[in-house]
Amino acid sequence: MISLFVPFDFSPLSESAARQACLVQLGQPVRVTLLHICKEDKRAERLEELEEFTDELANELGADLSARVVCGDLFPSIEAASAGNEFQLMLAGTHGVKGIRQFLFGSDILHLVRHAKCPSLVLQEQSNVHTAFHRALLPAGAHAAYVKLAESLVPLFKANNTEVILYDILRPMESLSEVLVENRSKALAIFEAAGINCRIVEEESNTVSFGFAKQTLAYAKENKVDLIAIVPQASEEFTYMADAEKERFLTNDSGIPIWCCS
Repeated sequence: MISLFVPFDFSPLSESAARQACLVQLGQPVRVTLLHICKEDKRAERLEELEEFTDELANELGADLSARVVCGDLFPSIEAASAGNEFQLMLAGTHGVKGIRQFLFGSDILHLVRHAKCPSLVLQEQSNVHTAFHRALLPAGAHAAYVKLAESLVPLFKANNTEVILYDILRPMESLSEVLVENRSKALAIFEAAGINCRIVEEESNTVSFGFAKQTLAYAKENKVDLIAIVPQASEEFTYMADAEKERFLTNDSGIPIWCCS
């Protein structure tokens, strides 16, 4: 049994996130907890509303679904839920960087996935609910957690028969670092050992952007990628993929879900 939780704020996006959580394939039965954070005086009312929604969704999808209401501050409560051994995945929605804030957007979601103690799957308002993730992309990275990122994806990729692309942008007058190449080779070995179809794609730089989120997202959209996986921390070696680049992935306009593992 794999347990995951969804920070839930009663918005349409959080309802979509809950639906995606019930349908995600991880190779084992999935237990989903919808977590709502509120003030003490709203607890009984919110719990009743949340239990009504979870019952309806559980009956519709035949899912193992439960409701939980916690009184406290947003970030500490979600981070606490991600710690320990209860949950193996967090699935959250982000409302992007524009408009009225309903739950999490921009730097908020980046802060959350960076501090989460378990892997995270982030949906955008434009995201479709997937019954399977057929094609995934991992931008090449020199971060120390890159191999851990690859390892965290193995159950998902095996259960979904996912085709994996290890993607890198070749910049003029710049060679790939030894650490990046080593990380990429280790990730390739991890996926191949698990019987996961994986290939390396190197593409010449075709944008004037200092970072590489813009070109990576364009490639992902053109090639019908269902999922992108990143380490939410910026590596020391590739500092150009800083906060703004991470946020661009997490809030991408194409609605491609983003898997994060710190």
